Amino acid sequence: MKKIILLLSLVLFVGTTSLFATNGDPEVSKKELKTQIVKLLENPHVYIEKEIVIEMIFTFTPNGKIIVVKLHSKDNYIKKYIRKNLNMKKFKKPGKRDELYSISLRLKPYGAI
Repeated sequence: MKKIILLLSLVLFVGTTSLFATNGDPEVSKKELKTQIVKLLENPHVYIEKEIVIEMIFTFTPNGKIIVVKLHSKDNYIKKYIRKNLNMKKFKKPGKRDELYSISLRLKPYGAI
């Protein structure tokens, strides 16, 4: 009887510790993050003559809001547009907080992303 009680208490202990040890937020892929970014940048009011590729480095706050850390582009107007439309926007599925992410964005002519 003591062995059964000991075994049940051990199983209960292991089960509860593993339950609290798991992180509630599953990993979010770069593809999912890029999809959310593109959705926030849809329908731009920017005229683009030729295709522009922008390298963007960003992170997330503990609240799941994006912070654009760096944009690699020569066009300052495009940089301002991206920062204005992305910075501090809440994501449905944010990445890990304080982790730096790097992504390439391709802006096609006439403002289509």
